[in-house]
Amino acid sequence: MFAARTTTVSPTQYLREERQRIREKDGKYEYLDGQLVFMPGASTSHNVISSNINALLWFELRDRDYIICQSDQRVHNAKAKSYLYPDVVVIPKPPQYADDLFDTVTNPEVMFEVLSEGTEAYDRGDKFLVYRQMDSFREYVLIAQDKPLIEVFYKESGDTWRIDTYRSADDEVWFRSLGIRLRLRDIYAKTDLKL
Repeated sequence: MFAARTTTVSPTQYLREERQRIREKDGKYEYLDGQLVFMPGASTSHNVISSNINALLWFELRDRDYIICQSDQRVHNAKAKSYLYPDVVVIPKPPQYADDLFDTVTNPEVMFEVLSEGTEAYDRGDKFLVYRQMDSFREYVLIAQDKPLIEVFYKESGDTWRIDTYRSADDEVWFRSLGIRLRLRDIYAKTDLKL
């Protein structure tokens, strides 16, 4: 499936309808400056990679002031009038919320997206542009699910970003903002890829 933009709605209408959809298990949409973007379901490989990242980060950060959430954690960027769902997000404690329902954070530090054919252009393009406008955001990680390839974008200063690319099973992926390294082999563990 492909991420597709639909009708224009207000932020209030979006949140009301999105919260209702989640309660009814009727799918999920992102909100990008007035446009709804349908987020298709994920493959098993996508879910395994996301789960691996979540578990590895939890272990590495368990004694530090961070929380790690998976794909149902909504992130809000007020500057870009957007609500998005990263596949995995690292949030410094205490989390800051968009409103008193406490289901939408505004202070993510590191966000991960597992790429698919239908969402890769969106994840690399519009979504990254929205994330880059957030003051707390320091690192963006794109993970291919069909081959061993991890790209880590690290904010050096202003809007200057450094990119590190990892392709080998023995590579240690460095997350500079968190001060940790994870083995590429562990990120892809239990997928169909032969590493």
